[in-house]
Formats: sequence, C-alpha cells, structure tokens
Amino acid sequence: MAPAASSLLATILRDVDANPANVQGALAVLRGRTLIAVVDTQTLDAWSSRLQALLRGPVPEARVAAAALLSETVQQCTQFEFARHREQWAAALLHLLQPISEATSEAAIAAATSVRLAAAEALAHMVTVSAGWPGERRELSGAVSRLATALVSMLGEATTQHGAAYAHDGAPMDDDDDSEVELVMAPPDEADRSAVVSAGQIGAPS
Repeated sequence: MAPAASSLLATILRDVDANPANVQGALAVLRGRTLIAVVDTQTLDAWSSRLQALLRGPVPEARVAAAALLSETVQQCTQFEFARHREQWAAALLHLLQPISEATSEAAIAAATSVRLAAAEALAHMVTVSAGWPGERRELSGAVSRLATALVSMLGEATTQHGAAYAHDGAPMDDDDDSEVELVMAPPDEADRSAVVSAGQIGAPS
C-alpha cells in the first residue's frame, strides 16, 4: 500500500501544481484513502517540503490549495509525525497571516484574504489535532495566540475597508461591492472559532 500511496501523493502534487483548482479532487482522494496515515517517513517529508514550497510560492490560488492539503495532512498524522513537522508547518502558516501590504486592487485584497483565511483554517486544524496530545498543545500555544490576533486584525481591516468604500462613494455600496465585502468579512468557520477558544485553554492543566 505504501508505494501506491507514495505514487498517488506525487500525482496529487503534480495536479495541484499544474492547476490549483484540482485541490477538491485531491482532498477527496486523501480523505478516501487516508494516504498520509500509510506512507513512510521519507515520503511524508517530501510531501511536507512540497506543500511548504507551494505555501511560499507567488500564486495565491496555489497557497490556498496547499493550506487545504496541509489541513487534511495534519488530521491524518500520527503524533510522531505531527511533532516532527509541527514547527515548520506552524511557521509557514503564520507567515501567511501577516497583514496585507501594498495591495493595489480589490482583486488583490480578496486573493490575499483568501490565503489568510485558508492559513487560519489549517492552523485551527493543527490546534484541534493537538488537543489530544498535551505536549503538542503546549508547543502550539504561541501559534494559537498569533492566530487569534490575526483573526481580530482581519476583521478590523475588513471593517476599515468597508468604511473607506462607503465614505468614498457617499452612499451604500452596490450589490456587486456587497458580495466583495461579504468575502472579506466572512466570520471564521467553526474550526477558526475553536482555535480562538483554544488560545485560552492551551497550557492549562489537563
């Protein structure tokens, strides 16, 4: 099974690299076959390295896809593999949570926001998984604090952008603009909320 799983992971990476829109099919394969749970350490190391490269890449859609694949990866990891990769994964995701800078268009802002939300969701999954391993949970305490801060910052930025657009036009934004604001201001999903709640729990006595 392991060689076949390794081959499938390589195919998934090629497909997503070629077209990030293929990520939904890739996720279905990962979940259906629990590939991460059956591969050896060397294969998982290569998979992790490639995901991190995509997270650091210049294409927003590829970053979102890589964050989604990483979310599924952490949910299938053993504690041993989670501990080996935790620091690198958290660092890569936290880097994507940085405030948006030098965005020149609404499209660029929307793309950057999508990346940040995908990274936040992946970090939230790391927190959820670590809840069963007290030592890993404690190691992630700093990341959880930064995640909570980033989510608050995103909501603040969205509010500022909405207010600026309203002031510029002198009237409520039209329907098309409302759809854009809904994307930016969408509330965190349940996974994100669990991460914020966990910020106050990590490090507490079990």
